[in-house]
Amino acid sequence: MPQTAGVPTCPASSVHVSMLDQIVLAIVSFFTISLGGTAIGVVWGMAASFITRFTDHVRVIETLMVIICGYLAYLTAEIFHFSGIMSAIACGVVMRHYLNPNVSGKSRTTIKYTLKMLSSASETVVFMFLGFASISSKFEWDTGLVLGTLVFALIFRFLGESQFVLLARGHTVSL
Repeated sequence: MPQTAGVPTCPASSVHVSMLDQIVLAIVSFFTISLGGTAIGVVWGMAASFITRFTDHVRVIETLMVIICGYLAYLTAEIFHFSGIMSAIACGVVMRHYLNPNVSGKSRTTIKYTLKMLSSASETVVFMFLGFASISSKFEWDTGLVLGTLVFALIFRFLGESQFVLLARGHTVSL
């Protein structure tokens, strides 16, 4: 086996991974990442639900637990290279189901408006960065892409909305 500076190396031909191995590895990796993130989110959601059972006398902790445990679910999943988004969603679903009876009405209102404010601020930051990126890069105008996008967006928006209108009126449509 050839060596480079005392480190053994393998010839490129000896390291061959078949296409089937790559597909199997991709599928296993997908399920590992998504289910791992979901499991972490469920654990953090249950932890937040358990902690809020004992916050009867300190109501300010309830709002903090919802926000902090949701964020910690995201961070924990990212630390272990699982899906942070899946973790945050799973944490929110578990907290919605199990945390709601433990939280007072005032805390629910505080949580609702705090999360609305945070989501609005986050959306603003995302669109600011998107705007900065769009004016700082060199773009080439493509009229066909723009017109195609508009036409397809209008067509599929019309099809989707018309299905909802017919569904709301009690009609069913089969395509």
